[in-house]
Amino acid sequence: MVYKSRGLLLLLLVVSLSACKQKTRTKSQPKQSKTPTAFIFHHEKKFPKVSSEKSPVLILLHGLGSNEKDLFSFAEHLDERLMVIAPRAPITLAENKYSWYALERTSIDSFRYDSANLKEVSKQLVQFIDQVIATYPVDADRIYIGGFSQGAILTLGTALSAQDKVAGVLCLSGELYPEFAEHTPAKGQELKLFISHGRQDPVLKYDKMELAAADLKRKGFDVNFQSYNSSHTISQENFRDLRAWISGL
Repeated sequence: MVYKSRGLLLLLLVVSLSACKQKTRTKSQPKQSKTPTAFIFHHEKKFPKVSSEKSPVLILLHGLGSNEKDLFSFAEHLDERLMVIAPRAPITLAENKYSWYALERTSIDSFRYDSANLKEVSKQLVQFIDQVIATYPVDADRIYIGGFSQGAILTLGTALSAQDKVAGVLCLSGELYPEFAEHTPAKGQELKLFISHGRQDPVLKYDKMELAAADLKRKGFDVNFQSYNSSHTISQENFRDLRAWISGL
């Protein structure tokens, strides 16, 4: 009987110690953000190196035929105050190759796109921004979006049509589609635009973007337009300038 009592006491002691260890582990774990059932877009994320209660966030959209890991490679080299998020486009073209909306090349420098599909994915991007705000410790007044090529087209257009959601845009080698060209600055909201383009770009023409940037500036938008002697790419000089623009926000 004594043996059994000691055995029971030993068992209770082991259970108690185990529970204490579990509580200790739980307290030492970092606080996790509440995640929705499912994000609209699969995405990569990097939290800021400089901690703050609410951080500015930069959402980067890849180009046609690429994936979320492409522009996410910039994250390590950007302002340490930023949270960086890189979503994956919803249309699968091939393994690790995606598209934001249906797009068909009709010539070397001309494309045909589905306008309804474009508007729908633009709405989804706004919803994704709302999910980011609800899930991660970011500042809703400092939401920046950017992209390259097709991603630049989508981010520029979405920002113009949803200025209450976005504080700034990086439009890298993109285009301003007519669906979004008529927007003017919203009252009380100063949308900052960094627009860059290669003068030798054979895919999306430089002259077209130059005219669009000038028109946006005439309408009253805060436009920083930069051009480079490059093709359809992000040159080292372009990357240096976009980093400086982001750091100055």
